[in-house]
Amino acid sequence: MNENKSISTKTAGMTRKLILTAALIGLAFVGYRLIFPGRFSPSENISTSGSADFTAQLSPGSMEVNWVSGSADCANSDAPAIQVHQYNSTTYILRQSPCADFEAPFMYLLIGETRAFLLDSGAVADEAVAPVAPTVMDILAELGQPRLPLIVAHSHGHFDHRSGDDQFFGYNDVVIVGDDQAAVQKFFGLNNWPEGIASLDLGGRSLEILPIPGHHPAGIAVYDTLTGLLLTGDNLLPGRVYIYDLDSFRSSSERLVEFIENRPVSHVLGGHLEMDNEGKLYETSSTFRPNQRGLQMTRENILELDQALNDFGPFSLFSTHDEFLLVNNGLILTGMGIIIVAFVGALALFGIRFIRRRRSRAVPA
Repeated sequence: MNENKSISTKTAGMTRKLILTAALIGLAFVGYRLIFPGRFSPSENISTSGSADFTAQLSPGSMEVNWVSGSADCANSDAPAIQVHQYNSTTYILRQSPCADFEAPFMYLLIGETRAFLLDSGAVADEAVAPVAPTVMDILAELGQPRLPLIVAHSHGHFDHRSGDDQFFGYNDVVIVGDDQAAVQKFFGLNNWPEGIASLDLGGRSLEILPIPGHHPAGIAVYDTLTGLLLTGDNLLPGRVYIYDLDSFRSSSERLVEFIENRPVSHVLGGHLEMDNEGKLYETSSTFRPNQRGLQMTRENILELDQALNDFGPFSLFSTHDEFLLVNNGLILTGMGIIIVAFVGALALFGIRFIRRRRSRAVPA
């Protein structure tokens, strides 16, 4: 009996040491990567093949705009919850104020002759807080009657890009594309996902849809052949670029580079703006973002992203660049999971040991 108890005690001790060691290794690893994040200096030899200026053939527009910056005191702010910027007569960029939701996402309304297309519906379901649907419908109504049918799609399925879908329920002639991979694949006819390119005709205006999973399994980029705008969601933006699946993200980046090789790109527009004019990132949950830089990026930033991803190792947590910060969220979540499991295991062993001690003390001598 004593021998079995001794063996059990030794086994528990060894298990406890292994769990604690794993936890310490995990903490040390995360700490090291936080202190020494991977950095990448863009090479002077980045290829710009295929970057000839085709923009003369595009419908022009303006990016002269000061984006709504929110407020340090949102309760007393009178800034609009939805800012509307008219890029040109049939292209609108909507931005939710940081006071409506700190994610402050961008939405894109592209209008053809026979129907309109909205990419993303924002982070707020309540139209009393951020009236996305009423704003979009008012724009379409101003362009003539009857109002054009509308397609609501998503750059990807995270809540801050689809929460406004609920506001469109009840409107006639509105189709809301599902936010998971199967729904996106089916609607656009992308049978070889993530390979292939789909085309969507709006009437005198054609959009090209390119799968770009990596930030989200159902991620897409949308290219407008009329204006040359390339909408990249959260895969490329002035701020934090969160990677959840590094291999998929790399493959998507390679396809994006190939995609733009022979296409004119006027601007690359992402789903968020998290950087000021000095290149500093705002706090993630900040509701006040003064001195914001422009939203627009360039085809050269796509090439820079692709090269940065090639330099980004599987155990890299961060990679800092002038226009964006790569964040390996998948690795961070995995590390946190290991630490949590180890911590819970250590607590369980401590509890078992405590109970055994209580029982042993309760047994009469």
